[in-house]
Amino acid sequence: MLKSETEREKRKNTHRRRRSQVIEYIVGAVILIWVIQKVATAM
Repeated sequence: MLKSETEREKRKNTHRRRRSQVIEYIVGAVILIWVIQKVATAM
């Protein structure tokens, strides 16, 4: 029973980490697009 609990916790942690990675990737992409638009409007 204890083993299954730790397994579940591990799975939850990996899922949470993956989600945060996705959020970071999206934020990075948005910033990149914003910078490109700024440069395009400046030109």
